[in-house]
Amino acid sequence: MSNDHEDLLRDGHQMSLRCAAMVGGTRVVIGFRSGGQASIYCGEEPVFQFNGSGELRRVYDQGQRYAADAGRLVHLQRIAKVSRLQLVPQPISGERFEEIAASWRDWYARICQTDDSRWLSPDGDAALFLQRLNAWLPGKADLVIASTANA
Repeated sequence: MSNDHEDLLRDGHQMSLRCAAMVGGTRVVIGFRSGGQASIYCGEEPVFQFNGSGELRRVYDQGQRYAADAGRLVHLQRIAKVSRLQLVPQPISGERFEEIAASWRDWYARICQTDDSRWLSPDGDAALFLQRLNAWLPGKADLVIASTANA
């Protein structure tokens, strides 16, 4: 995951449509891949990634990684192995899930309230992005967890 949103806008990280806006003093970058998968970068964190059906598949928050696993969100704990680093899924508490869900609802509300004219595209034409965003946003306030973290 790149933390440099300027680079994200420049090369798109496989996102065919992307725009950025200042939302409440934070730079938010939203991108859609060709299959409809959305990624939402709210400053450095949190980052929310959705599959083509609008289900949450990954979250990066407070320096931690979370992923969808069988319809629930798990923490991907880093464990050092002799020759490499491994990410091991660990259950999260209902309280931690509610914190993530509350963060999403807050960012969702802010994004929904952002005037369309504030979204800037790297190619200067945000019309198609706004069409996709405005079609994608309805009904996404409550998180539905994907069955897998893969797009």
